[in-house]
Amino acid sequence: MAVVVVIIAAAVAGWWFFLRTDPGYLDISKLNSQDTHVAKAQQYAKQSLPSKSEDLAMRYGLIAAYLYAGKEYTYSEHYYLTAQKTVEQRKLNQKDYRFYQGLSDTYEKLGNKAKAEQYKQKEKDAIKVNYSAKEIQQMEEMKLNGRSR
Repeated sequence: MAVVVVIIAAAVAGWWFFLRTDPGYLDISKLNSQDTHVAKAQQYAKQSLPSKSEDLAMRYGLIAAYLYAGKEYTYSEHYYLTAQKTVEQRKLNQKDYRFYQGLSDTYEKLGNKAKAEQYKQKEKDAIKVNYSAKEIQQMEEMKLNGRSR
C-alpha cells in the first residue's frame, strides 16, 4: 500500500515538474469549465505533449482555438503565440503550419488593432509566398461561398 502511494506521489510530482518546464504551459485549470470550448482546451492542456514538432504546434494551436471560442482571449493569445513560436523555432513548413490569422482575430477581440493588422498582413504575406495565384483565387472563391480552407 505504501509503495502505491509513493508511486502515485512521484507521478503527480513528475507531472507538475513537466508542466512547469513546458515553455508553452499556462495554467488554465481555473477557467470556467462550464463553457464547452474551455473544457475542451483544458482537456487538451492536461494531455502529455507530443514529441513531433508538427503535432506540438498543432496542439498549442488547438488549445488556442478552443480558448478563443470560449472567449478567453488573453489565454488564447498566449497559446497562439506559443504555437507560432514553435513553428518558427523548429522551422516547420509555413504553408501547413502558421497561426497568424488566429493571432489577428485574437488581437481584434482584445482591442489591439495595430497587432491585429500586423498579423493579418503576415497571413497575407505567407499566403503569397506559399500558394500559387490559382490556389489563392480558389481560396478567395471559397471564402465568398462561405467555406474556409
